[in-house]
Amino acid sequence: MFLRGLAKGWVDRHGSQHSQGAFLILMSPANPEVMGSPTRCLPYRGLVRSVHLSQLGHFMVGSMSVRAQGRGLHRIPLSGAYGADGLIREVPNEVYAIGTDLPEDLWKKWNEGGGHNNAGSEAPDMDVWAKGLEWPSSTYGPGRKRRT
Repeated sequence: MFLRGLAKGWVDRHGSQHSQGAFLILMSPANPEVMGSPTRCLPYRGLVRSVHLSQLGHFMVGSMSVRAQGRGLHRIPLSGAYGADGLIREVPNEVYAIGTDLPEDLWKKWNEGGGHNNAGSEAPDMDVWAKGLEWPSSTYGPGRKRRT
């Protein structure tokens, strides 16, 4: 989901929608057993990066670039809120490792938020939490400053 006040949206001359800014992705590891958990009971994690989404039919799609240690630059395809139409996005373990654990109370709010293909009633609390996460200022490009 785009963080409030840190994103912008526009419509091009053909009527297609675009949006760009700081984006929160919620993620889980692709191989939890490699990370020491035999089941999928690892906590969900959040990561904020600069993203550009464009309209493709009825959907907003794009990708997030993440530099993961030992893996180089990794691109994560995104569609809608939290990266997977309001759901948790499964990512390589190296990318999951650089995320920040989602607090238990926010996980409960996300689980009961009522969002379908978007953010639900948990969005304001997620926005506040995500703005407190650190992310590389380099994702905003030269001459721009990270807002806090």
